[in-house]
Amino acid sequence: MSIQMKNGCLVYYGSLIGYQAKDQAEVTVDPQFRREELESWLTRHGLVPRWEEGVYERLANEGFHARDSAPELQSCRIWQLKPGTPIQMRFIGLDAMAQKFGGPAPEQYHVVYDGQIQDNDLEKLWNKFSRTPLGPDGQPLAISDVVELYGPSGSAFYYVDRYGFQPIDFTDQPEQSQDMCMTL
Repeated sequence: MSIQMKNGCLVYYGSLIGYQAKDQAEVTVDPQFRREELESWLTRHGLVPRWEEGVYERLANEGFHARDSAPELQSCRIWQLKPGTPIQMRFIGLDAMAQKFGGPAPEQYHVVYDGQIQDNDLEKLWNKFSRTPLGPDGQPLAISDVVELYGPSGSAFYYVDRYGFQPIDFTDQPEQSQDMCMTL
C-alpha cells in the first residue's frame, strides 16, 4: 500500500511524512508531500491535515519517536502600534513604555500577522520577521511590538525590548480585525 497510518505516523511510499496526535482527527504533515492523492486519502480516512515545514526531516532523523518528543508548535500573532499612536511610543524599551505610557495596552495595537510558525523559539521568530514587511504599512518586527504565541492551552505575550523578549500581561484584547492580518 502506498499510503498508510502506522503507529500514529503517516507513511507515504515508505517515507515517514507526518504524525497524528492521540485521539485526534488532525494529522501534522510535511507540505513537500502535498499531492491530490495524499489529500484524497486523508479525506477518505476522516483525517484533517495540518501542513507544517520540517516534519519529514524530524521524522527521518528521529523516527516514530519524534512525534512524542516534539513540542506542540504554537501559532503566532504579531501586534504593532496602530497608526495614529504617539510617535514617542515607537521603538522604545519596555521600561520607557511603562514609565511614559503605563505599559503596552492592547487598544493601542493591531494584529499585522497571524499564522503558523515552524518553531516556538523567539530568537528564530526575530530572525524571520525582523526583515520581513508585515501589515498594511509594511513594517518588520521591531522594538515596541508584541509577539503572541498561542495554542490550545492559551496565549503568552512578549514585548520586543532592546534586550530581547520580555514576558508581559497583555489582557483585555479588543476584537481582532481580520482585514489587518497577514499570513506569510
